[in-house]
Amino acid sequence: MVTLVGRLFGLLLGITVLLTGIGLLGSLLGLRATLAHFPGWQLGLVMSGYFVGFLIGGFVCPVLIRRVGPIRTFAALAAITASAALAHGLAVNPWSWLALRLVTGTAMVGLYLVTESWLNVSLPRTYRVRVFSLYVMLSLAAMAAGQLLFAVVPATGTTLFLVAGMLISVALVPVTATRLEQPPAVSTPQLPPWYVVRRAPFAISATLLAGMATGAFWGLGAAFATRLDFSATDVGAFVACAISGGVLAQWPLGRLSDRVGRRPVLIAAAAVGAAIALLMAASIAGPVWLVFVWGFGLGAMILSLYALAVAHMNDLLEPGEVLSATQTLLLTSGLGNALGPLIAGAMFDVAGSRGFPYYEAAVLALLATYGVLRSFQREVPSPEEQSADFVPMVRTSQVGLEIAEDPLDHYEP
Repeated sequence: MVTLVGRLFGLLLGITVLLTGIGLLGSLLGLRATLAHFPGWQLGLVMSGYFVGFLIGGFVCPVLIRRVGPIRTFAALAAITASAALAHGLAVNPWSWLALRLVTGTAMVGLYLVTESWLNVSLPRTYRVRVFSLYVMLSLAAMAAGQLLFAVVPATGTTLFLVAGMLISVALVPVTATRLEQPPAVSTPQLPPWYVVRRAPFAISATLLAGMATGAFWGLGAAFATRLDFSATDVGAFVACAISGGVLAQWPLGRLSDRVGRRPVLIAAAAVGAAIALLMAASIAGPVWLVFVWGFGLGAMILSLYALAVAHMNDLLEPGEVLSATQTLLLTSGLGNALGPLIAGAMFDVAGSRGFPYYEAAVLALLATYGVLRSFQREVPSPEEQSADFVPMVRTSQVGLEIAEDPLDHYEP
């Protein structure tokens, strides 16, 4: 295992550095847009642009990889992403930022695809899930680490935009210098969306609502903290604290779902998250540390929902259908991610700073309520009948889902 991680060190280092820059950039935009007094709906529109780009990239990037190869694709898309990060600093303008977020989201899909394709082709079957779990945790830890740069670099001016662009550019070095065998092109069959929805309605609904909750967090978490008059350092620390909750909670919640079932844990996580969001809304005039506590708890719940929803879907489909359902799952999650910042941003205009936790509470309560209703309508597999053990996960690319869902290769020769 240690030797295998050492062989993949360059690849893992590259994506970790890249996501440190991406995590920094996302929070920086929320902070700076709030300081520039963007209306809530405008801020939400800008932040949803990244996730719309993610949807576009799911169709465009596999074609690009097949035509020019993975290393050239990674280099080109990393250069585009770095340039977009730098361009944000040229003008604080919602419409130019919206265009840049679209470009960044589209490019990030390709970067994830190349990285995860490399992991899939390079990992022996025995270690595939374990190394993928390490990759997921490193990804979240890198996003959290990006927030810590607010403590050492001023958030005003263009310096942090330059730092984000530099980190994304530096990520090119270890990846393009790797000696790993290049991965072949991705080829994933697709089941009709209506079939997946009919077979696993709660899993798809949970994926949509989880996407709405996480999209709002990634897009507006920093803006929420800025609206509370937190310093730039505290804004970064708040977002890092929430991400840390997600890092620490996925394994315990996942293991609990292995023992008692996916749906009960999904319902419980959503219900607890809704309660925490309401407590956060009630505490925003209180001490800063209390908001941090609720932020940690909220992050722990919402950043675990996607992986639980994926595991629940796997339990309800036949083994040969799981990979074919990945496109529907990613589109559903992407739609939720794009809707989340739009609606939560509008909530800022309606309810002020409390609009963000009120939005999260409403989405999570809806998820929990629908889950309870489904419990009376359909039985689900018992823990003994579940398809596989839980795997920590964040929404990245279809290859990430393939590694987690099926240990076999699914590539064109």
